Amino acid sequence: MAFKLEFEELLKKNPITDNDRKDLISLFEFAQYLFDNDDNLTKTLNLNKSAKEKLKQRMEETFGFDLRSKSGENLIWS
Repeated sequence: MAFKLEFEELLKKNPITDNDRKDLISLFEFAQYLFDNDDNLTKTLNLNKSAKEKLKQRMEETFGFDLRSKSGENLIWS
């Protein structure tokens, strides 16, 4: 299952608060930090499993929800 966020469309439909904007900025900065470290990357320059788990954990902590469906399927990546 592919999951793609269209941020521009989401923001048009759902304006965000300053706190949400700060949380999103923090999340993107953390993702950049992960991508900047070669130890976190696969040969094709994607995040490896460990880095994906760190990013998923940060997302769950920041936004306060589980990124798995009721069936246990990961909603962001597999």
